[in-house]
Amino acid sequence: MKQKDFRTPSSPCSPGIYPREGIRGVGNRAATGAAFGPGAHAVPSSELRLYDRLRDSLPPGWYAWHSLKLCADGQDFAEADFVIAVPDLGILIVEVKGGAIRKDGGAWFQNERPMTPSPPSPAAPSI
Repeated sequence: MKQKDFRTPSSPCSPGIYPREGIRGVGNRAATGAAFGPGAHAVPSSELRLYDRLRDSLPPGWYAWHSLKLCADGQDFAEADFVIAVPDLGILIVEVKGGAIRKDGGAWFQNERPMTPSPPSPAAPSI
């Protein structure tokens, strides 16, 4: 029996960006910002731009996933905009924001509107 080589581009485990076919629900770039079907959410143009960048220039051997559901310590599921696995270094969890982001005192603002909830601190207590 021949063993499968998981490093080939056709392999479901090969490095690259997932989903391979593009961001789910976005078949037409003109549809950016629209919701797609029941329970779907709008895909911000900032996420589309990062997906395209990662698809076109992700370093060899790296993996990236868009809209990955995560759960820690029995808490509710949360969504990571992107999770990037970097060989021999670790994992990056990326929350993509578009527009102007600033922090004033302890409050975060996006496009001059308060962000609720505020982003977690870089070293969250559960880490």
